Amino acid sequence: MTTLHDPTPDTVLASRLAAGLTQAQAAALVHLGNVMRWSEYERGVRRIDTARWELWLLLVGQHPTLRLIEAPAGRQALPRGRRAVAAP
Repeated sequence: MTTLHDPTPDTVLASRLAAGLTQAQAAALVHLGNVMRWSEYERGVRRIDTARWELWLLLVGQHPTLRLIEAPAGRQALPRGRRAVAAP
């Protein structure tokens, strides 16, 4: 598995824009209680933690080595019927 590097503020911004989401939508997607936190990531005031960055990349389909796929019907292993698999 590829080790993710800490993103720069420009990388966080570019990723969000590529996903077509607002800062508020991005914050909600990765369960940030403080909506302004995403803005802080983009401005370099705070650094996004690795786990949250990886979650973001998975959810918006930008992870370099993993993709989320729908789980087979009836499988309850993960929320919303998704699981991460190695990207082809």
